[in-house]
Amino acid sequence: MDDFTFLNLILGPLGESFKIIKQRGKLYSEEDFVELTETQYALYTAKVGKSKSALYSIGYDAESNLLEIVDELEKYSLMQASTFMRNSVGEISEQPLTDAEIIEKFASVFPFLTK
Repeated sequence: MDDFTFLNLILGPLGESFKIIKQRGKLYSEEDFVELTETQYALYTAKVGKSKSALYSIGYDAESNLLEIVDELEKYSLMQASTFMRNSVGEISEQPLTDAEIIEKFASVFPFLTK
């Protein structure tokens, strides 16, 4: 593993994705990402500024009353981290596991990635 890959795994978007997955208790796949509508893009641009990449909703935060939005890099990182977690834990288990079980097993084996 080269230095860049290792740093991304620990400190970059991929590293952050492991923490987000653990926090939310959900593994991601393509259908979990919904690109913002034109109206949502306009509201986002007015509030945050123009994005250089596509933006996706991954859910709704009832507490803040806002969509949870990620960009292309964050989407890619969440999907890569989810795949890595499924593959690394799925190979250990002989039975199908739920997302929560995969996340917990992964966190017990790689606690430095999920804290």
